Amino acid sequence: MIKSMPFLSSNPLIRATNASNDPFFSLDSWKPGLDCCLWHRVNCSSGSDSRVVVGLSLKSLVSILVASNSKALTTSMLKPLFHIKSLKMLSISSNGIRGEIPGNELANLSNLVHLDMMQNNFSGLVPPQVFQLRNLQFLDTGSNLLNGNLSHEVGSLQKLKILRLDENFLGGSMPEEIGKLRELSELSLRQNIFTGGIPSSIMNLMKLEKLDLRSNCLSMEIPSTIGGLSNLTCLALSDNKLTRDTYVGMIETSNTIPSMLEVLTFSIEFNDLIVNWKNSKQGLSSHSLIISSFLDLSKNQLSVEIPVSLGKLKGLKLLNISHNNILGQIPSSFDSLESMESRDLSHNKLSGLIPPTLANLNQLSTLDLSNNMLKGKIPLGGQMNTMADPASYANNSGLCGMQIYVACQDQESPQPRAQQEQEEDDNDKWFVWEGVGIGYSIGFFLTVGI
Repeated sequence: MIKSMPFLSSNPLIRATNASNDPFFSLDSWKPGLDCCLWHRVNCSSGSDSRVVVGLSLKSLVSILVASNSKALTTSMLKPLFHIKSLKMLSISSNGIRGEIPGNELANLSNLVHLDMMQNNFSGLVPPQVFQLRNLQFLDTGSNLLNGNLSHEVGSLQKLKILRLDENFLGGSMPEEIGKLRELSELSLRQNIFTGGIPSSIMNLMKLEKLDLRSNCLSMEIPSTIGGLSNLTCLALSDNKLTRDTYVGMIETSNTIPSMLEVLTFSIEFNDLIVNWKNSKQGLSSHSLIISSFLDLSKNQLSVEIPVSLGKLKGLKLLNISHNNILGQIPSSFDSLESMESRDLSHNKLSGLIPPTLANLNQLSTLDLSNNMLKGKIPLGGQMNTMADPASYANNSGLCGMQIYVACQDQESPQPRAQQEQEEDDNDKWFVWEGVGIGYSIGFFLTVGI
């Protein structure tokens, strides 16, 4: 049984954290002579004969005071940790560590499965030694100061399931070798400066559930191959320069569990959506049941009409397609989106009327239709009575209604009484026959429904 880790007891990292007055950051249990498997934040293997250290959870060890000090932690202080070759899990996130990632030392940890270095001040390139850790399943270097291109060697991490490189300064093209990461379930490159298009090899990532490429400099078309990623549950492509004549949406895949959703690309024709939908029902992961559904394609260069089939996405809660060049009218099929809580269609080129059926969406709490070319009376009644902020309808010169304090000119001039009575009499007769017609139609549809 391991009794101590003398190379750790003198680590400056530990000395710095023990100097903190905050007891949460204390590592007083790390004392020579004690069984290190009993130390706080240390995990050992379960073997009774030859136990080894397999995990170090050093997240948020250093207080803000220490991390912001001019003598803040540097990567040189981490070197003693890299002597523990039995490590499978290492988390050093949220410590304000400065300097380049020590690639040579990191290469010693060939058994690593989980490596979390997020929320520090690491700078420079992602060292090539990281891509030699062939057992990695989780890699997070997000929220640092890393720069340069993402190496094509990333394709060597073929056991990787989660890759998070978001909020850095990584740039260049996304390497095609990403398509070799066939076990990947999450890819997050959000808030970097990647350019070019989304690589077509992404079609190979059939286990991908989350794809977050927001806030980059990506351009060109959204590849239609995304539609084949049948396990996607979250897709975020906003704040880029992407184009596409198809939409990306979320499809309900179960009649019995309304929250079971997947993200798919579908074309304007509903037939294509049906095909994708049926294919995607196979192999749905159980944790998809709890994922909130949202679709964010804002701040791109999409210039198509909203497909009527979008109204079939009954589990959709948040829709943001603002700041594009989307044309046409708002589909009346939107009244089927009963789970919708937030909808932002602003800053497009939408025209026509606002569908009165929006009043039926009882969950809707946020609506933004500003900066379009909409016209007519803003609907009243139901949930629309709560959407009274004039800013939600601003810069639509053809709109009128109490919400924006613009009267609608929908009253006809008074007619001679005799003519008015005659028309009222004719209207009464029309109403009787129309009522019969409506009653017949309703009866017909009810019969079909049964």
